[in-house]
Amino acid sequence: MIHPRETPCYLCMICPEVCPTGALEPVTKQEVNMGEAVVDADTCYAFIDILCRACVDICPFQGTAIRQNAALEPVVDTESCVGCGLCVKACPAQPEAIRVVRNL
Repeated sequence: MIHPRETPCYLCMICPEVCPTGALEPVTKQEVNMGEAVVDADTCYAFIDILCRACVDICPFQGTAIRQNAALEPVVDTESCVGCGLCVKACPAQPEAIRVVRNL
């Protein structure tokens, strides 16, 4: 189980190899499908005029899964976000202004 604020998925792709039950199949990083990031505009620094790029800078899919709009606010591309949670861990807001919603 992934708890993004504590330990996100670094997309190292080692888990399938070391899974003791064989429950995880090898996939590419782009095929990972744990969930998607959702930004809370009420607590995100960028939405309250504090310059912040933490989630954008940490994203392993630079410029696609999460990017900044013209107002420098983070925008999540639900087609590209794999739900790794690196953005959640990087978020300086308390409580975090971005979370991962798991895919069902």
